[in-house]
Amino acid sequence: MESVPAELNIRELVIYLSAIEGVIDLHHVHVREPDEEHRAQEGHVTNAKADMNQIKRAIRQWLCQQYSIEHCTLKFELNDEACTYPAHNGHDDPADNRQ
Repeated sequence: MESVPAELNIRELVIYLSAIEGVIDLHHVHVREPDEEHRAQEGHVTNAKADMNQIKRAIRQWLCQQYSIEHCTLKFELNDEACTYPAHNGHDDPADNRQ
């Protein structure tokens, strides 16, 4: 059964990843353990037309080093785009995603 890793701090994760060059906002962030051996992360990244491949590499590297997250799904949105996920109009507080 999937669960959120107990020692994972979503707020810390979002603060660090938001500081990566080119990232403007990070929202719709979820981290799960689909089983005892694997972790997965998903999230929406708002960027300012920066190199998305460079941002992806930086995010994936940090997630793997800090939290042993090896599977990462990212949806990129340009700064002038609205989030297309209806529940996230206005972008929720990332810390609320521990539900």
